[in-house]
Amino acid sequence: MVNPRVKINDSIVCDEWLNFQNFAEWCYKQSFFGFKDDKGKTYHLDKDILVFGNRVYSSNTCCFVPNEINILFRRPKPKPLPEGVSFSKTNNKLQAQIKIGNKTISLGFYDNVEDAEMAYKNAKKIKFKNIAEFWKDKIPVEVYARLITYET
Repeated sequence: MVNPRVKINDSIVCDEWLNFQNFAEWCYKQSFFGFKDDKGKTYHLDKDILVFGNRVYSSNTCCFVPNEINILFRRPKPKPLPEGVSFSKTNNKLQAQIKIGNKTISLGFYDNVEDAEMAYKNAKKIKFKNIAEFWKDKIPVEVYARLITYET
């Protein structure tokens, strides 16, 4: 049962985890609890990779993942154009772009939103698969499966 009074942003914490001992016990049983990524940063607790769109922190929905993976599943704020698509004033076309690491890579210029969005979505699938392969042995099997089967 979920206690709707305990909120974290727009999410809630299950009743079981309101007792810190229960939460701590669950954490210590997790394969990747306390792991550090390649930059020495501790893995993050995630609630919506295993269950897309989930808003409940619970033992059935959470796992520990590197920040690089955790941020992949953030939903962008609604904008007039789809994610990864912007209007280029230089040539009056739509540009598709994707961020890989610290670099923004142009995927081309398009005459319509659909083509630009498709270019972005295809690039994003490839990005997820590459990240999945990089982290394959350092993340839960379920997270790896989610990454390689990701659909936008």
